[in-house]
Amino acid sequence: MAEQHVRLTAQLYEAREQMRRLLGDAFSARMAALGKAIQVIAEKKKITVLQAGIAAAKAMQEDGQAYTAVSVLAATVELLEPSAPAVPPESEG
Repeated sequence: MAEQHVRLTAQLYEAREQMRRLLGDAFSARMAALGKAIQVIAEKKKITVLQAGIAAAKAMQEDGQAYTAVSVLAATVELLEPSAPAVPPESEG
């Protein structure tokens, strides 16, 4: 079971990285919006954010909405472990 958890964790982080590359500057706003929806689902169903995110992503995948499924997984990761703010490069001079 531990190996499954490691694989799932890697897939979740990869989903976040994919969405960060695809969305660019819109990443934070999109993840915040999806994160709110995931939190609402979790609260209504009395389940964890992780369970809610995975269930929502599976439903999207089954409905043929692969992009949205990856977005939901990325937002789930952001809720559980927010990205560190971007550090500007040090100026040379």
